[in-house]
Amino acid sequence: MKILTLDIETSPHEAYAFQVWQANISSGQIIAPTYMLSWSARWLGSKRAPIIRTCYEKDHHELLHELLNEADMVVGYNQDKFDLRHINREFVERGMLPTKPVASVDMLKVVKNRFLFPHNRLDYVAKQILGEQKLETGGFDLWPAFMQGDKKAIKLMKKYNQKDVVLTERLYVKLRQWVKNHPNVCDFEVDFGEEPEYSCPTGCGGKVVRKDQRRTRCFAIRQLQCECGHWHEGKRKKL
Repeated sequence: MKILTLDIETSPHEAYAFQVWQANISSGQIIAPTYMLSWSARWLGSKRAPIIRTCYEKDHHELLHELLNEADMVVGYNQDKFDLRHINREFVERGMLPTKPVASVDMLKVVKNRFLFPHNRLDYVAKQILGEQKLETGGFDLWPAFMQGDKKAIKLMKKYNQKDVVLTERLYVKLRQWVKNHPNVCDFEVDFGEEPEYSCPTGCGGKVVRKDQRRTRCFAIRQLQCECGHWHEGKRKKL
């Protein structure tokens, strides 16, 4: 199985506000919503530096879409609540099709469910377990500078994003025996045999154009993509 560690950096919302303490921002006050400034990813086991792309590069979204379609499992920190949902929003805004469903191991959930640290932020947990910390950025000023195209800020943001991926990956390797219901990642392909014709659950009438598989702890599950882009499940086989 191919395991991808992933992390994104996003811009702050730009909005009008009448107050700065506990401000309630309505949709009409938003000048510019948050967007993905950069993302970084690395395949587990790779000795290369994490891949890094920023919003200033043409293949920013396309390459990330390809990697997620190639991955069997994604590891992140707060990715279920934030990273993956944010990425999906940017994909749909650009008219891109859904990526295939993949197993997700969110290390923030693991840390919260299995341990009682005073703080659950990646910086603190990595320091306690790995003896390492996130890269120092100098504070919030890095984000506006990046958005304005400052070359030094872009370079620092890349390093910051890559370091987060390295920390998340190392934390996963250190704590993976603590992950409940960890997907079966043994390196073998499951033969599903002959399959019946499947119709798309959306009722679009399209044909299956791609077949893949995902695994839980005990089962391998056939994944099917319709030509409309929708992913659905076919046969499952006990491992």
